[in-house]
Parts: sequence; C-alpha cells; structure tokens
Amino acid sequence: MKLKANELRLGNLVYYKNQIVEVTRIDCITDNVYDAISLTEEWLNIFVLDKKWYMWGDNKFFFRDNDPSDFYIVDCKYVHQLQNLYFALTGQELKK
Repeated sequence: MKLKANELRLGNLVYYKNQIVEVTRIDCITDNVYDAISLTEEWLNIFVLDKKWYMWGDNKFFFRDNDPSDFYIVDCKYVHQLQNLYFALTGQELKK
C-alpha cells in the first residue's frame, strides 16, 4: 500500500526502495514514495508494548487506560499505524 505524507511521522518504519527504513527527515515525507509494512506477529514480537495493550483477532488492539471504564479498540493493519496510535495514546515512541 502506497502511503500519503499525512499518514507518516518521523520515526515511522516503512518500505523504501524495497528496504525497511525509518523516516528521519520531514522534508523526505512525500506522497506515494513509501510503502506500508504489514503488521505481523513477527513485528509484534519486535515491539515492546506495555501491559495496557492487548491484541486479539486480526489486527485488533485493545488499550486500557488508567480508568478501567476507559478503553479503546482499534484496527491496525500496518506498522506505521501502530506506531502512530501508540504515540497518540501514550505520548511516547513505540520501542523495539
């Protein structure tokens, strides 16, 4: 899947010229240059998700905040989506 510039942020992992790269410069983010990396079990094993995160089913993520009644269910199919979601909810980068 070709990515649009507004889907990416610095630090996202993407395919570029058939290699996995990390987006490191804002001026390099342009439409249709990068391809998305499918989120697989292998990728999930690479990332360090804290205990508030759970995965079930096909790419469905369940995140519970400090308040037990406050939770999110999100569908992520690509690595950059999980990275962006994690940052949006925690304010921290997803570590590998």
